[in-house]
Amino acid sequence: MDKRLFDNEEASWIKGIKDYSIECIIMLDKAGYIRYQNTTISKVFGYKEQSMLGKSILTYMHEKDREDIAKYFTKLTNQEVSQLQGEVRFRDASDVWRHITLQACNYDSHVLINFIDITKLKRKHYLELDESTRDPLTHLPNQRSLERYVERLVNRTKRRPFLFYKIDVHDLKTINDTLGREIGDQLLIRIVERLLTVFVKEAAFIARLEEDAFGLIFKHDCDLTTAKEIATHITATLNGEMMIKSYTLQVAVSVGACCFPEAGETFKQLSLAASQALQLAKHKKEAAFEIYAPHSSVAAYRAFTLRQELVTAIEQSQFELYYQPIVCAKTEHIVAGEALIRWIHPVWGTVSPQEFIPALEESGLIVSLGEWIIAGVCEQLSQWHQAGYGIKASLNMSPVQLFSEDLAMIVAQKIAQYQLPADALTIEITETVAITQKKVFLNTVEALRAIGVNISLDDFGTGYSSFSKILDIKPHVLKLDRSMISHIETDATSREVTAALIQLAHRLNMLVVAEGIETLEQLRETARLGCDYLQGYYFSKPVPVKEFSYLLLHQGHVTYQSKR
Repeated sequence: MDKRLFDNEEASWIKGIKDYSIECIIMLDKAGYIRYQNTTISKVFGYKEQSMLGKSILTYMHEKDREDIAKYFTKLTNQEVSQLQGEVRFRDASDVWRHITLQACNYDSHVLINFIDITKLKRKHYLELDESTRDPLTHLPNQRSLERYVERLVNRTKRRPFLFYKIDVHDLKTINDTLGREIGDQLLIRIVERLLTVFVKEAAFIARLEEDAFGLIFKHDCDLTTAKEIATHITATLNGEMMIKSYTLQVAVSVGACCFPEAGETFKQLSLAASQALQLAKHKKEAAFEIYAPHSSVAAYRAFTLRQELVTAIEQSQFELYYQPIVCAKTEHIVAGEALIRWIHPVWGTVSPQEFIPALEESGLIVSLGEWIIAGVCEQLSQWHQAGYGIKASLNMSPVQLFSEDLAMIVAQKIAQYQLPADALTIEITETVAITQKKVFLNTVEALRAIGVNISLDDFGTGYSSFSKILDIKPHVLKLDRSMISHIETDATSREVTAALIQLAHRLNMLVVAEGIETLEQLRETARLGCDYLQGYYFSKPVPVKEFSYLLLHQGHVTYQSKR
């Protein structure tokens, strides 16, 4: 120790404070060599007293931090800055790297450094960060992690191409509903094991994106042959039988892929492109994959152009509301109209919602377009009421909208603005929607119910219906899916199941609408079984407002009769 540092009574007093400080303190000469260490360093980092004296401070710093420390130390000693502070890695007596936060300043002819060990805090931070960026079931990185990884690849100085794959596991909801979520979870874990076993050396990144979806990044050249080879390898790896406990499950997946930079310059654009390819793959009968390439096929090019033009379509009001009649089973008079969105594209003509709704949901544009739909339905309903047609209107809500806490407020504002009775509006919720954020979802439904609007559970009977949704949502209206009606005039089982559902709904004070009525026999049979209302091409396909108004005009003024 350099005794000249403490050669008077005042300096000794200062030394005493430094030795009993909870902070670690060292003093350096202008060359960066340690001339003093306090006793706290021994307690925290294990160095014997005075064992650090005469050594360069840089010998204790991590090699990746040394250059910055030396640079700022020079600025400090040259009095270019009055003090410096930062976070670096510091080696303890056991040769273990610790994280410290330090503050340094000039002190007479020396540099005084105070530092604190923050290793435990850093570990806690990394643990929390890891939990927020990993899927708790599979321990794979989640979508947030994938987004960050893709952003790093996109922002690299050398913009090298890479392939972005999305994998969708079929029928996971059915497995969860019929065999239990434990079996579904075990299936996902087994799928991840296969992915990691086969692709751990090839895939740069594997992540779980959603309940039944995974994302993979491959740093390959973006030629179509390579992309197809990888997609084929993925389907071959995952498709087939898997034994989960005592169950033999037939696994099938669809794969969509795109390439950077052809498919987009951001994560959102690439994700949408891969989703578009995935949607095309789901509709293919043979190969269960699709590679996004704007000019490789008419379908892919159409999907690409539609996705790219969504914002323009909203700005230029290319969307239009069509209405399909809902009629009374007894009178066959129109009692309501279901509002359905159509995109009137300047090149492609009328575009089905199945082609653009998924892209709207992923991009978040569905929220602003959804507000436009609510306002448009309320305005049109008001006009029909003023003309003497006391009908109701129903509209479908996207899951993205149903997870919005502002939805009920927006609906209430539009009802008030157009002076409508609240029960003139029915919000349709698709039965197949997976309630992932159940509390938020049910709060939104309850808020809508409190306004006075009706709630309809749409497509009931699709696949494996969950009666728990009836208990959760408590709908005013139950809409039977067209798959239950298609053979009702010839299939005894269909008639019995439909009759039982109608009786159950009526006991729960719910109205029943049968969708997909296409023949006179279906009309008569569903009416005989007790359906309250009917909907389908037998009466009319969805039509523009003028044609719907024409239908109203030629059957007289009608009022939606409620059972309640």
